[in-house]
Amino acid sequence: MQNEWVEVSLAVDAGMEDEAAALFVWAGATGVEVRDASTLSAESGSRVRVVAYVERGAETAFVNRLEPVLSTVLDVPEESVPELFRFIPVTRQEWNEFWKKTFDVQRIGRFVVRPSWKEVAPAPGETVFVIDPGMAFGTGLHATTRMVLRALERLHASGFSCTNVLDMGTGTGILSMACAVLYPDAVLDAVDNDPDAVETALEVVQNNGLSARIRVSQSWQERPVDLILANIQRDVLLELNPLFARHLVPGGRMVFSGILEDQAAEIIEKTALPLVDQDAEDEWRLLVFEKPAREGDA
Repeated sequence: MQNEWVEVSLAVDAGMEDEAAALFVWAGATGVEVRDASTLSAESGSRVRVVAYVERGAETAFVNRLEPVLSTVLDVPEESVPELFRFIPVTRQEWNEFWKKTFDVQRIGRFVVRPSWKEVAPAPGETVFVIDPGMAFGTGLHATTRMVLRALERLHASGFSCTNVLDMGTGTGILSMACAVLYPDAVLDAVDNDPDAVETALEVVQNNGLSARIRVSQSWQERPVDLILANIQRDVLLELNPLFARHLVPGGRMVFSGILEDQAAEIIEKTALPLVDQDAEDEWRLLVFEKPAREGDA
């Protein structure tokens, strides 16, 4: 069977595994696993192996993105960072088995995310989404996704209403689905430039009965929107910021996630809109901006 993913791993000293795992997610890993003394495949001594699952063909770009930051974190020359990694091809069966061992039911506010192989009895008021991990980000497992789901509930509870929503970097489509539940009259565009993510989102949205509400695509037909969701990396956020600003209507909100703690100040400065809400989980930050309803209100 042809391999579709590569296991890219790095051995670090005990105590550094959480930071390394967060950096792996930031660099684009689809899944991350930590192997320490408590796991069957542990490293020798006090070392811990952090494993990223990366699409085949993307492993070099993944490591290149990590080189400068790992050079600082590990205190090694940047050019020597690639030599520290181990690469092992992963079959589809191995990929599926990994997720079946690690992906459990997630509860984030009123939203419950379960894989197809696990049943769950929802409490009153809860909405259950069925999402199997695949080649897309956003199952509720990661802090950046959880923070956006919580922010959406806060927005809804505050009385904010929206009719046109852009979910940029949709991944599995989970954020669009949450919006569809909270705002039944909204038109939602779920966009991702990764064709694998688009394929996954189309399937997930259909399986959850929301195909009629959510338009999934690889490109966006630009139009005015009153809510923008962007759980994406810092450089992409900054690149897309002018596009977002042009199409966000007065009174609209932008929810940015996927931001590391030391990147938040730059995002706030360059977005140049009032910050109306924020959240933090581990080393990740979420920022919510509002476009003033009247010119000169910023």
